[in-house]
Amino acid sequence: MLYERKHDRLQDIFQELGTLTREGNRKPHKYIVCLVVLDLFVQQEVPQNRIYYNKWFKDRFSHYFNIYGGPDDRDRPYAPFFYLKTSGFWILNPIRGKENQLAKLKNVGSSKDISMIEYASLAPEVFQLFINRDYANAIREYIESILKELRVGQNELPTVNEAPVKYSLFEHEKVAITYLKSHAAIYGKIINNVEIYDKQSNNYYEYDCILVAHSGIYVVELKHWSGRIEIVEYNWLINEAVYRRDPHQLNNFKAKLLKGIYEQQFRTYPNVWAESVVILTNPDAGS
Repeated sequence: MLYERKHDRLQDIFQELGTLTREGNRKPHKYIVCLVVLDLFVQQEVPQNRIYYNKWFKDRFSHYFNIYGGPDDRDRPYAPFFYLKTSGFWILNPIRGKENQLAKLKNVGSSKDISMIEYASLAPEVFQLFINRDYANAIREYIESILKELRVGQNELPTVNEAPVKYSLFEHEKVAITYLKSHAAIYGKIINNVEIYDKQSNNYYEYDCILVAHSGIYVVELKHWSGRIEIVEYNWLINEAVYRRDPHQLNNFKAKLLKGIYEQQFRTYPNVWAESVVILTNPDAGS
């Protein structure tokens, strides 16, 4: 069960890392910070979930920035150190007595602006993934694949490609996709493990499965969550203790994105219905 939860959380991390943006611009800075953190834990004999904004951190950031930074990017590690707090797994811990000052801070323009931060830490589940060798290697390879894509540049039109990153395709996904392909063939065609580039947001979005049927286009999100699941406002509540963002929120957007591509590429074709579908693949999931 713990192994399955780690796999599930790793998928969430891939999704969160794949859409790290600020003001619609896909920049390398936040990804570079994640590489620096991976390096930090590797060099520590006993990894500590405390990431200090110190000389080592800044030097290591500059090392990766020289590799992955673009001509219009600036080597400013203080910015992603602060703005990563919006990712959902990066926690800023203030110096004692500076709690209110940090809470009011919305933007930063220099290293002095984050002087009230004692250290950053990862959410506990994410920290365990970052210090596990196998998971850490998968995270590193995923981040580096994104950074390499950023250096290559983007196409003018939205594109659909076979996803080069396969780390999120775990055994339960393979089983679910095989089942869908064998049982949904009578309704249409199943396309799995693809990513779509959206020019407007300058993001890539990963799709577990897309069912193209006569009745419409169905974007299928696979979740291996276990336990008692209750649907509440904007979230799904797991075992009355853990809130996770309603997967339909992002999946609805991906369905609209796919419909927009269809309408742009096939202007003379009839209108098409696009819908979000979430499938729970874990037999231990219930309501």
